[in-house]
Amino acid sequence: MKKCIPMLFILLFFSTDWSHAYGSEMNSKPNDNQNQVSSSTTSYQTEQLIIKFDRETTYNVKESILQSIQAKELQTIQNGNFTLISLHEGMDRQEAITSLKKWDEVEAVEPNYKVRTSYIPTDSGYSKQWYAKKINMDTAWDLTKGSPDIKVAVIDAGIQATHPELKDHIINPFNAVTGSNKTLPSNDHGTHVAGIIGASLNGKGIAGIAPNVKIIPVNVFSENEADIFTIVDGIDYAVKSGADIINLSLTMEDYTEVLDYSIQSAWKKGILIVAAAGNEDTKTEQYPAALEHVLGVSATTKQDKKADFSNYGASIDLAAPGLDIYSTVPWNSYDVMSGTSMAAPVVSGVSALVLSKNPFLTPAEVADILQTSSKDLGVMGRDDFYGYGRVDAYNALTHTPGPLSKLTTSSQTLIEDGTNSLSLSFKAKKGTSISVFIHDANNKPIRKLVTNKKSNGQVFSTKWDGKLDNGSYAPSGKVKVTVKISSKKHSVSKSTYVTVKDEVTPELTFNQKSISYSPLGGDQLEIPFHLNKVAVLTSTLVDNTGLKIDTLSKSKTFKGGKNTLFWDGKTNSNKQAKDGVYSLQASLLDMDKHTGKKKILKVVVDTKAPKATMKNSSTVFKMTGASTITTTITKNESVASTISIINSKGDTIKKLESLRNHQKGNHIITWDGRISNNVYTKEGTYQFKGKLTDTAGNTRILTSTPFKVVDKRIGK
Repeated sequence: MKKCIPMLFILLFFSTDWSHAYGSEMNSKPNDNQNQVSSSTTSYQTEQLIIKFDRETTYNVKESILQSIQAKELQTIQNGNFTLISLHEGMDRQEAITSLKKWDEVEAVEPNYKVRTSYIPTDSGYSKQWYAKKINMDTAWDLTKGSPDIKVAVIDAGIQATHPELKDHIINPFNAVTGSNKTLPSNDHGTHVAGIIGASLNGKGIAGIAPNVKIIPVNVFSENEADIFTIVDGIDYAVKSGADIINLSLTMEDYTEVLDYSIQSAWKKGILIVAAAGNEDTKTEQYPAALEHVLGVSATTKQDKKADFSNYGASIDLAAPGLDIYSTVPWNSYDVMSGTSMAAPVVSGVSALVLSKNPFLTPAEVADILQTSSKDLGVMGRDDFYGYGRVDAYNALTHTPGPLSKLTTSSQTLIEDGTNSLSLSFKAKKGTSISVFIHDANNKPIRKLVTNKKSNGQVFSTKWDGKLDNGSYAPSGKVKVTVKISSKKHSVSKSTYVTVKDEVTPELTFNQKSISYSPLGGDQLEIPFHLNKVAVLTSTLVDNTGLKIDTLSKSKTFKGGKNTLFWDGKTNSNKQAKDGVYSLQASLLDMDKHTGKKKILKVVVDTKAPKATMKNSSTVFKMTGASTITTTITKNESVASTISIINSKGDTIKKLESLRNHQKGNHIITWDGRISNNVYTKEGTYQFKGKLTDTAGNTRILTSTPFKVVDKRIGK
């Protein structure tokens, strides 16, 4: 089996510091200027102003003030009562400020100044990380420091997973040599590579390129050697563990189909592969960097020149700092190392930042962003020393499109009146699944507008009529409109806030026009109804003279949607209500004191079982296989009927119908002589037996006169 020489085996020749003390930690004075903020009085959003209103200012007064200059509210910060507004097109900014200051309710007005920050880590060893400044990490970190949703697999010689810089970022460690989850380092190499990618921003040591991402450490080396099968096993594990990027700081001279297949398979599953070019200062292709769909990385110096040791050639896609790179090493320590093994994780780290901004990008899209945003070195355009150029983190992020555009609503306020609706539009990354939700002020989901609809990359629009999932209207107040886009591995959400003004008249709907009830059944009467919004309900039961006999609800608040009233069949004096027809009268009032239309439900109290008779068609049933016997059931009201055949012992041998509804009058039941197992019954005496239940729940049990069965089948 071909042996693959780890980059460390070569890089030891380029290590510039052999005197680091294991177990020690750098503790130089932290930089006090963690965030440097600058602003210019001439830099601002020209069409936006920030207003500080007096805390007693009402919603309507605010609206009047903004309408006076035809301005639109964009957002409000309750802490401080600040409101961001956009000016009407053509409105002079200074004129608007002057006009607004005339109102007593306006405490202050100012432009929406642009503020730019430059994040400078306080990690004590950051000053030694020249490469971070070279690729513009200070400004890149203002955009993102990476997402824990992004996973980078470091397929290497094992790492110190307990290193203070790495311990909070390690997930799913795997040792492909032993098959265990112990990835103890056999040398400094893997830990150094992992630190470049994702060392913590913890105020000491160093800062990783993408300090918030997760790292999947995969050990494929036994001391200083690894075989192709183990490396392929490690790649396969990284794929199954959900890696978004695989860093391969290792090389070999010979092409292998197995490694090629493994890498192409990972690429097809959406995983970016980054590999070191090698350290022999040769144009001879090295693998896996020379494979298709692999980003081959050469090493550069502080002066943006090719490092003397770095390989070059057609396999170089990008260049990155690789000389005197300060990073983590085992025993909780730090050291300087050099090589394309150090350049590759710089590219992996920047790639992780790009995916943190847009996790739905394909490997080809990430590669294109890195290449088009890189600093062109050497001859113009792509060359064999630097590929498309030296990676630039800030440029890469500014070239990275967001996966989800700004959410645009037709209005910041939805006035609910039963006819209005709010339109929402946005663009989402093609191929993602779109879901849209409405949340209330407590962040509770109240409406699903869209569920897992595929994006075609064009403008997507939907509408909300103000209704909740239960069909009722949302109450007045702020709601959050959230759009979530997702793939099999990732999801991204964006929200905007809308004010709801409820002007819908409250309405109650009973599920039926009348309802029957027998108090003798022992159960309470359940009266289902639907409200179109939250409302206060008073419901009383009156007799046919208009006398109130009971109150089912008194100024009780019910939620919008399905509800139920209960009645035990008793009057206010705790006596059972007499049989008769009553009216349930319901009046309601919403939270804004709007009165709904009174609704009336007919309630029939009936304690009498239905009257019914059975009359058979014959006293003898000559069973021929084609003949039948019938019974005619006559009843005085509508019933649910269950009819069976019983034998002389009273056992049920055949059920002919179950809870079938029949109107008042006659209906006929037929039997052909077959029993439950679909064979013909024996000769003997039988009866029809019925259980009839009326709409109030009263039940009547009856049986027919007996009849004899005589078997006349031929060849029985």
